[in-house]
Amino acid sequence: MGNAMATRSVSRAVVEQVAAAEGIDPVDITVPLFEVIDPDALDSLFTPDAQSLPGDGKITFGYHGYRVTVTSDGSVSITDGDATGDE
Repeated sequence: MGNAMATRSVSRAVVEQVAAAEGIDPVDITVPLFEVIDPDALDSLFTPDAQSLPGDGKITFGYHGYRVTVTSDGSVSITDGDATGDE
């Protein structure tokens, strides 16, 4: 199984998955990702050679009405509802 993150950044994957869930083009998302999280910081945490997070680390945040979770292996998952509270 190849690593999808080798060809695209985590921040791009987040935007693409949210857009797909909404059935719109990524450029049509009305709230830029940088208004909720620093895309450069997100990408630097989850580059294939990053050692920033432990093997089971993750980050969760709300974006465009979805709860976005990025895990230490670079996987991105979204569920309905913004993230709330400390995780």
